[in-house]
Amino acid sequence: MKLSRHLQTVLAVSLAICLSASETRADAYILVNAGRGPVKVYYPDSYNPNEPLPLIMALHGYTSNGADCESRFQLRQHVDSRRFIYFTPEGSTNSQGWQYWNGTDACCDFDNSDVDDSGYLQTLISQISALLSVDTQRISSVGYSNGGFMSHRLACEAPDLFASIVSIAGLNWQNPTQCPADEPVSVLQIHGTDDTIIPYSWGFNLGAESSARHWAAVGRCDTDPDLSLSNIDLNPFISGNETTRAVWRNCNPGGVSELWSVWGGTHDFNYVSNLGAIILDWIELRPKPQMSANYCQSGPNSISGAGATIVLNGYPSLSSNNLSLRAFPLPDGQFGIFFSGVNQQTPSVPFGNGYRCVQTLGLQRLNPAVQVQSWEANRALDLSTSPLDALQPGDTRYFQFWYRDPSAGGAPFNLTDGLELTFWP
Repeated sequence: MKLSRHLQTVLAVSLAICLSASETRADAYILVNAGRGPVKVYYPDSYNPNEPLPLIMALHGYTSNGADCESRFQLRQHVDSRRFIYFTPEGSTNSQGWQYWNGTDACCDFDNSDVDDSGYLQTLISQISALLSVDTQRISSVGYSNGGFMSHRLACEAPDLFASIVSIAGLNWQNPTQCPADEPVSVLQIHGTDDTIIPYSWGFNLGAESSARHWAAVGRCDTDPDLSLSNIDLNPFISGNETTRAVWRNCNPGGVSELWSVWGGTHDFNYVSNLGAIILDWIELRPKPQMSANYCQSGPNSISGAGATIVLNGYPSLSSNNLSLRAFPLPDGQFGIFFSGVNQQTPSVPFGNGYRCVQTLGLQRLNPAVQVQSWEANRALDLSTSPLDALQPGDTRYFQFWYRDPSAGGAPFNLTDGLELTFWP
């Protein structure tokens, strides 16, 4: 569902209203350029490269820009006191000279340019992470209107990257198959019930509630939301505490979905002056959890004095179909076998040039052997076949990789460290 030309014009007018920016703002910044010109990235004046910090991106609406976005959310004033990295990037410019984001199927690629804004923004985050110390478990996108649509798209396409998104007056895809997210993201949807630009209920499978329910389903939350939270006041132009809050609970780790409905609220950005602080409070409580943990130790091998490690790619959900194990760095051209067990070996036992970190009781090989290519080994986890088909939600397993390494001297084989992994529905 595309916005009509009439709605484009109304939206342009509605987005022209700005709030005054705070006078207390972070001054320290770097410039990052991912191909569309320099972007200012602010960080605390007392920045310490040894302290990983949350990264928050704020996305403007259609016809708007980064400066206007900051004037609305006013997050920059909190960079020093609440210690995070912050930037407000610029969207593409259409044939009418207005900036936009190529968000979902509903908003807002009017020229059908199919510009890859998702890739651009992810590249910006990657560049920032290479230059500043970013806490990769605390990356968030906050967006208004078209920026909210774009935030939904980012969560759909990079759920492993984003811990949370906050969408104000923006919606998810109308066609849920275009949102391939296969792991939870914490999502806060804020929407006025009287919004005539981006309607609260816009049609089949497109609206504020359907967007929130989509993310509740991705996170495997309860089907029905908790409606017991007290109302809050987000719009000072509406009397009383006009905003109700619905929360879908009991989700897989890293997932929660909330819908804050501003009853009587329109598309205009008529929110309380401390909205930025309210949003930060919500984001700070919802980091992306560590879904696996390394333990034990690995012995030095022929290419690394630190030995090799094993990691999980993907989200450990029993319903996932894209889980895999990766071991690296390994001697190229050799072979090895991944194996799992039901218990840690404590203390670890010397074995070859390394240490066995998994108990032999209940130990099972994940056949067949795999070849080491480009100094790493990879194994897809087929949860529908033995020995992993008997897993239940909450079960924990321990993994290692045994590999040949005849050039290392001593024994001709070695092992990675261990990986502890708990599986969810």
